[in-house]
Amino acid sequence: HDTRGTAAEKYTDHLTSDGKKTYYTFKVGNIRGIMLDCGEDKPDESIEYGGTNDFHSFRMRETEFLKGINHKKFKPLFAVGHVCPAQNTAKKGSKFDIEDEVYREWNEELKRLGIKFYLMGHVHKAYILKKNDERSLRPHSYPVIVGSARANCDSEFYGTAMTLTKNTLTVSFTNFKKEVRETHIIDLESGEILE
Repeated sequence: HDTRGTAAEKYTDHLTSDGKKTYYTFKVGNIRGIMLDCGEDKPDESIEYGGTNDFHSFRMRETEFLKGINHKKFKPLFAVGHVCPAQNTAKKGSKFDIEDEVYREWNEELKRLGIKFYLMGHVHKAYILKKNDERSLRPHSYPVIVGSARANCDSEFYGTAMTLTKNTLTVSFTNFKKEVRETHIIDLESGEILE
């Protein structure tokens, strides 16, 4: 929602970006990933935007960016974004259920690139969406870690701690006291949740 308001044009001066682009590939040590930016979560014509948004064109440029990643030279382990193309909202058909065709294409590109998981927030919950989970809005070949929740009438916030090994990813949902509320282990080859 930082694309609205008086400082919207300075958004990339204060948050992680590649120059001024908010979608890019990155490398940290031997881990490679893709940062995606789905833009706002409602149609461009929504009254909140006052006729200033054109996120459809933005997403189309991002689609071309994904298609341009050479998976033989750059093998991403995961993708991260505030919104995930597999589940950009919790309810199919709501005003937030937008860009179905674009997000299906993104999921095909992420499959081609062979990502092992996707990390997102957006829906204010903490859970793991299995590959092609029935809660998904569109097919996907990777598990989705939804990693930020509010609980107990918003007095408690859950975050996500992750431990990566060669073959597994351990995901723990923790509260602000660093207490572990739930832990899952994902097999990185199959994408299955082991426990």
